[in-house]
Formats: sequence, C-alpha cells, structure tokens
Amino acid sequence: MSKDFKVVAYELPYGYPKKNRRMIPGYVLEDGVVLLESEKDEDGSYKGGAGMDGMYLQTGRRYTPVFNDNNIPLAFALASDHECHRQYLRR
Repeated sequence: MSKDFKVVAYELPYGYPKKNRRMIPGYVLEDGVVLLESEKDEDGSYKGGAGMDGMYLQTGRRYTPVFNDNNIPLAFALASDHECHRQYLRR
C-alpha cells in the first residue's frame, strides 16, 4: 500500500521570474512534488513534477487523488508501477 502525500498548496507559480510569472491551478505535495492540473490524464491521474523558479520537469511518476466528502483532493497516492503500465497500455 502506498503512502498518501498531503496537499500543502492548491496553486503554484509558473513561468520565468520577472517575465510572465503567474499562478496556475495545481497541487504542491508535502514531499515537494508538484502536480499541474494541465497534466491530468483521462483516468484522473496526475503526472508528478519537480521544479524550481516556476519551471517543472516530469518525474515519470503518477499520482491519484484522495478526495474528502466534498470532492476536494486532500492528498495524493503514488500510483504503483503496475497501475501506470496498465493505464499506458490502454491508450
């Protein structure tokens, strides 16, 4: 069973500093991984990313949301390699 990572922020800075920096929808997890709303797939999983200064690189890991009763994601679980492989094969 995978650990759930709590959401610590619901938006994040995006773009070059002092140029076109803006806040965009997404999630910052307690371990520092970022999940951009634009990187959500049709199955509802998110591609994890790591970044600095508003620029993000994909980590190759997928995360699935853990919702509260109001359908708000409070945490994300790291998807297993098996789940990711199965989702990839469905495409």
